[in-house]
Amino acid sequence: MQENSEYWKHFDYSNADKKSTAFKELTKADKGVITVFFSEFNRLVDYYHSSIAKITLPKEVELKLAKTILETHTVDDLNTGLRVILTNDYCNGRTSGRKAVAKPNWFFKEDVFNRAIKGELD
Repeated sequence: MQENSEYWKHFDYSNADKKSTAFKELTKADKGVITVFFSEFNRLVDYYHSSIAKITLPKEVELKLAKTILETHTVDDLNTGLRVILTNDYCNGRTSGRKAVAKPNWFFKEDVFNRAIKGELD
């Protein structure tokens, strides 16, 4: 796991909407776990040369969805889901049926993430 200080280059809660309900509901522990999760996501974007944008300023919906995914999945499921999403041609907008790159508020939805884990995103 990366140190949080290393990650602040990519993600900084100081820019988040601190008035948002999702941000206010996050505990310090939640913020730490979500920070590590987004850090790993951003690292994997580079690793897999994905077209999907890194998460630098999470929206309220992304914070809520990420928290739900982290609470309901194992580490192995998280690794599998992120790998599938970041390498999938459909999510990266590289198919004839989809030219747009997927956004976190779509692929972090519980049903979509579960389909990614099962390899059913096409």
